Amino acid sequence: MIKFTKMSGLGNDFICILDVEKAISQANLLAKKICNRRFGVGADGLLLVRKDPTGTLKMDYLNSDGSFAAMCGNGLRCFGKFVFDQELISSAKFSVKTDDGDKKIAIVGDKKQKVSQVKVEMGKPLYRQNYHPWENIWDYPILDGKFNLFLAQVGVPHGVIFTAGGQKLVEKYGATIEKMSLFPEGINVNFVEIVNSKQIKVFTWERGAGNTLACGTGCCASAFIAHKLGKVGQEIEVLSEGGKLKISIENENIFMQASAKTIATGEFFD
Repeated sequence: MIKFTKMSGLGNDFICILDVEKAISQANLLAKKICNRRFGVGADGLLLVRKDPTGTLKMDYLNSDGSFAAMCGNGLRCFGKFVFDQELISSAKFSVKTDDGDKKIAIVGDKKQKVSQVKVEMGKPLYRQNYHPWENIWDYPILDGKFNLFLAQVGVPHGVIFTAGGQKLVEKYGATIEKMSLFPEGINVNFVEIVNSKQIKVFTWERGAGNTLACGTGCCASAFIAHKLGKVGQEIEVLSEGGKLKISIENENIFMQASAKTIATGEFFD
């Protein structure tokens, strides 16, 4: 029996489990079971609350297919709210370790609220010539020139495509682009529509999870690239299918703020 909390970051849903002693030895198998929407609890991913050797809280994230990922933006906001509500930290501003480095989190609201706004400093993305081994993927034609793809890594690799009709295109081409031979470890795919200089729409196909209602790192990557191309300013409202995110860019550092919601608590019988 495993106690869990189910949470949502703009419709991107997660199972949160306390595992500070690392008692869960086969996390990939647990992720596949508990995230299954017919035979488990159902979620896009699994968040494990662990600690590093110094006692600092660490987020381990697994997709619903059991694969590990270095970062998940919506998941990080939910993780932050979860450890704050569980009083595992004493301040509304704190740092969490991830496989993408330390992340600064700020909780807006009191403990035990059903929904809280959470702000995260995501750091500087890797893009263009800085992103080994794909230095040349910037305005890169794919699928016989059907789309031009821009690449940025915000914890995990994201391909960004600027085009109209993203809601239909993400289902039609997301899986194909994710598994292109160009990306042997797969890639997240974001179809982006520019609304105006302060607002964009993002539709995301997540590596290991499929079409999700929102992707925090994808929205960050999309906003950042749109800003680098001069399509938007430094303060961007990102519209995902699951809700809105506020993205700001300061000296190439990305800050993300949006809601994190507690849905339910329970016990999972593996």
